[in-house]
Amino acid sequence: MSDSATTLGDLFDRSCHLLKPVSETHQLDAEILITELGHLQKHHLILEKNRIIPAEITEQITRAVKRRINGEPIAYITGKRWFYKHQFCVTPAVLIPRPETELLVERVLKRHKKHPIESLLDMCTGSGCIGISIASEIPSLSVILSDISTDALAIASQNSHTILKDKIRLIQSDLYENISEKFDIITVNPPYLTQNDMENREIPVQYEPEMALDGGKNGLLLIGEILQNASRFLNKDGILIMEIGAGQVPEIKPLIPSDLKMVEIIKDYAHIERHLLFCSISS
Repeated sequence: MSDSATTLGDLFDRSCHLLKPVSETHQLDAEILITELGHLQKHHLILEKNRIIPAEITEQITRAVKRRINGEPIAYITGKRWFYKHQFCVTPAVLIPRPETELLVERVLKRHKKHPIESLLDMCTGSGCIGISIASEIPSLSVILSDISTDALAIASQNSHTILKDKIRLIQSDLYENISEKFDIITVNPPYLTQNDMENREIPVQYEPEMALDGGKNGLLLIGEILQNASRFLNKDGILIMEIGAGQVPEIKPLIPSDLKMVEIIKDYAHIERHLLFCSISS
C-alpha cells in the first residue's frame, strides 16, 4: 500500500482485506478511513477506482488501518463522529457519542413542543453532543454544558464554536458543585459501567476515558448523587433525563428522593431500558 502508484480501488481492497479479520464492519471502516483521510466522497470509491492516490495519503491511510486493526475506534482515528444532525469533534478525552443517546435528544425536543423550555443544563457533557444538538433545534434556549474534565470541556467548546458559534456557556464542575442556577431540564449521561463491565470491556471501549465510564462497583456511584440533588436545580415542573446502563432500573428506584418522581422509562433501539425521565415535585 505504500507504492506511489496505488489506485483508489487497490487501496480500498487491501484495506478491507486487512480489516476483515478484526472488524465485522471492515468495508464500512475502510470506506470511512479512506474518504475522511483522503478527502474523498463515497461515490469516488465506485466511480473512480483507477484514481491514483498520492504516496503521502496512502501512507496516512495505511497507518490509520493499522490503528483500527489494533482496536482503536474509527471516531478517534478520524477525530469525527456524527450525532443527531451534526458532525462532532471527538478525541480520547471524551466518550464517542452513541446512536441510542440521540433518543434522549429527541425526548427533550418532544417535550419542548408541548411544554416550551427556556433553560437546560447538560452535565457530564463530554463532547457536548447532547446539549449542542438540543440547542441547535431551539435557538432561544439558554444552555450550560458542564463537566469535571477540563480536557472534555475544551472539546465541547470547539464543537460549540463550530456548530453554534459559541451561543452556550461552559462550566467546569463536579456534578452540581459549581452550578448556581435552576433549569427547566437537566440532561446527563453519567458514568454507569459496573466494576465487572470495566474489567471486561471490549478493546475499542478501552480507548475511551475511564472517568466517563466507571460508575463504581454497581455502576451507580454518581447516579445517587445526581438524583438526590436534582430538585434543587430544577425549576417548578422541571425534569431530569438520565441515561443508564442495562438492567439498572431496579437498583436506581430506591435511590430516588421524595422530591423527585420517575415518570417515564425510555427504551433504546435494542429495547433496553436506556433513559429515565424524572419530574421535580418540590413545592
